[in-house]
Amino acid sequence: MDDTEQFLKKLNRRTRFTQFLVWIALFFTAVGIAAGYKNWLRIHEKAKAGLSGVTEIKKIIPELATKEALKSLERKVNKQLENNTEHLDQALKELRQVQDSTQYIADTVNNQVAALTQQQHQSLTGTPMPQVNTDWQLMEVKFLLETANQLLTLKHDKQAAQQALKSADELLLVMGSTDLLPVRKQISQDIAVLSQY
Repeated sequence: MDDTEQFLKKLNRRTRFTQFLVWIALFFTAVGIAAGYKNWLRIHEKAKAGLSGVTEIKKIIPELATKEALKSLERKVNKQLENNTEHLDQALKELRQVQDSTQYIADTVNNQVAALTQQQHQSLTGTPMPQVNTDWQLMEVKFLLETANQLLTLKHDKQAAQQALKSADELLLVMGSTDLLPVRKQISQDIAVLSQY
């Protein structure tokens, strides 16, 4: 019986060791399953979030492609183009005004130089300058300026008003007084502004 008892004790020990190994295996299996399940849950949540994002994108895509959205975008682009065109037109208008003013001023300066050269030549050669009644000429200049104002205000006749201003400037040029240069400068600026009117 001793052999049987010893055999049973040995068997008992082996059984317990086997049970211990089985429990350890079950424990690690449970831990592995729990970790796998946790990982699966994380992947599942990410998949759900991805699907909800895809669903939202699917909802938005038809709205983006609708004709109304395209028309709205086209209106915005056209409005921006119109604003840019208006700014460019205004800038070009100002540049033309400056160009016209500069050109007219350059022409009148050339005429003034020619007139002053002629006056200097006449004074050096001793040729008497014709005496003209300056008061009468100033009244004529004033009349031409008022006429230009009335032509523009009442008749909206741009060309006639410009011609009256040019005639007034020519009279001032003939007079050749340096005191009248500020008046001529203002007339040249008015002609340039009027050309853009």
